[in-house]
Amino acid sequence: MWRSQVLFLLLACLFALLLLRRKESDLEKVLRLLRKAEKLLINHKKEEARKIYREIREIYPRLNSEDKKRVIDRVMIIYHKMR
Repeated sequence: MWRSQVLFLLLACLFALLLLRRKESDLEKVLRLLRKAEKLLINHKKEEARKIYREIREIYPRLNSEDKKRVIDRVMIIYHKMR
């Protein structure tokens, strides 16, 4: 009997954690992708960096103007390094 209660409690806690898990914001996503693209370019993997750049371009329009200002320089550096 107590085992089923413990199991139920553990499952309830796991479920609660999954519900409370915070979704990554668009800005966090762009910053993560920028770091990834920068590393790829350092390792001369331009084609993979281009894929990441395309993902960034899809998300960028959804950023507010303050966040756009925060990342635009890094986005442009990635763009120019891929040329």
